[in-house]
Amino acid sequence: GLCYFLDADGFSPTQLEWSMKLWWPHCEAMIATLYAWRLTGDERWWTWFDRGASWTYERFPDPEHGEWFGYLDREGQWVIEPAYDLVHPFQDRVAVVLSKDKWGLIDQRGKILLLPQFSVIEGQGNGEFYEGLAVEVHEERYGFINQEGDIVVPPKYDFAGDFASGMALVELDSRFGYLNQVGALVIAPQYEDAGVFAAGLAPVKTGTQWGFVDATGEWRIAPQYDVAFPFREGLAQVVREGRWQYINPAGETIWSEPLESGNDRPVAFDLLA
Repeated sequence: GLCYFLDADGFSPTQLEWSMKLWWPHCEAMIATLYAWRLTGDERWWTWFDRGASWTYERFPDPEHGEWFGYLDREGQWVIEPAYDLVHPFQDRVAVVLSKDKWGLIDQRGKILLLPQFSVIEGQGNGEFYEGLAVEVHEERYGFINQEGDIVVPPKYDFAGDFASGMALVELDSRFGYLNQVGALVIAPQYEDAGVFAAGLAPVKTGTQWGFVDATGEWRIAPQYDVAFPFREGLAQVVREGRWQYINPAGETIWSEPLESGNDRPVAFDLLA
């Protein structure tokens, strides 16, 4: 027969948890139905609470360790048997897992892609992987791994940021530069401070002034700003000569207003955010 929602390698291209039963929705359902019964006195809410609580407490608690299992299938069986101290939500085909204070990677079948070995695999609100790569930390040095479990960049930098527009910010010896997605250092660390790429440009600081460079390290907007933030929706927020400004990628001022005491961002920020 034909499988539904599987790619050519037999993995789900959708969020893995879409057909699972997870502990936290069950907890929320128990609280909601219990409150509904308490407020209305309607016995049907007690029936639903009792059904949910019975199913939940029969399957989720771990009798050995006292915690709760995170991933069960529709029949209430383990999708991936409990073997880790912590498992993050799956992102594409992989999940970040913690074992004995070290982080690694597993795939949707529970196969270990990268043995737990890093003190941190960093992530933001949308997961650990950005443009297919994640920041890993070992002995306070930063590098990158991919979703196949390969170490693309060994941990050797003082700091590394997430990839954006094919480039990642890195720090070495108190200077900032940029890597591409194969781990090549395309802009050598040379700036006192820097931000992420967007619209093909990144804000960087040299001396006391900020400007914008392209992916080759060429200046596209010369250093002239006291403060500069990355581009967003085609505009970048900067401070020059005591005024907040919004500029376009050509360096033209689109909006300007005085920088007043206590005004840590321009009024236009709220209009354009």
